Amino acid sequence: MSRESEHNSKISCLVSLLVWPSGFFPLGKEKSFQFDGKIYNRVWPPLALANCAALLEKQGHQVQIIDANALRLFPDKVAQSVISFDKKSD
Repeated sequence: MSRESEHNSKISCLVSLLVWPSGFFPLGKEKSFQFDGKIYNRVWPPLALANCAALLEKQGHQVQIIDANALRLFPDKVAQSVISFDKKSD
């Protein structure tokens, strides 16, 4: 058994929640966003967070992502989701 695989066998499975915070807020019924005086109507996925999740899953860990921007969650709702996740993972 190599040193690396011996080290990896001692690591238990982690249950992780990765949160992408909301940076914009909806304008009107069209779910558009305004930033720097420009209006955007697209929500881009957090690819860096998805890559982190993929690497963790590849190592055998359980991962969940909350994309608060895509879900249009305000900070209080994100906090509730985190608390709920924490209670489930206990």
